[in-house]
Amino acid sequence: MKPKLKRNDIVCEKDVAWVVYGRVNRVIDAETVEWIDCCKHINISKMSDLVLSNDYKGRHDEIRIYHRDRCGEIIYPDNWMNDESVLYKLVINRFYRMPTLRKLKQRASYYVGRNAWRVDKRPDAEYRTFKQ
Repeated sequence: MKPKLKRNDIVCEKDVAWVVYGRVNRVIDAETVEWIDCCKHINISKMSDLVLSNDYKGRHDEIRIYHRDRCGEIIYPDNWMNDESVLYKLVINRFYRMPTLRKLKQRASYYVGRNAWRVDKRPDAEYRTFKQ
């Protein structure tokens, strides 16, 4: 039996090429949920189209700072020979945490231009469409 999704669960769509995580904003009915993804979109999906992934905590990223001259051009040393690690002055590993539901609502409300804290439990007709 598949676990039932509840508010604030971390989910992602299944069978897609680009995985975008998000949080469940509200459960609309027995098989439909509204969720907000990290790309600032408010989505309505069937529970069978989503995967529960509460073990996801965030993503790692690497910031590279290069040796540059006064004009901002990268300085290529004599021993470069297409080895990019010689060009880096500093490499910073950064961890970006999964945003909270409150932060996702703030971003989505600004980006989409519609209130994510809507009191009406029934979504608008234009947001009730599903991907085929």
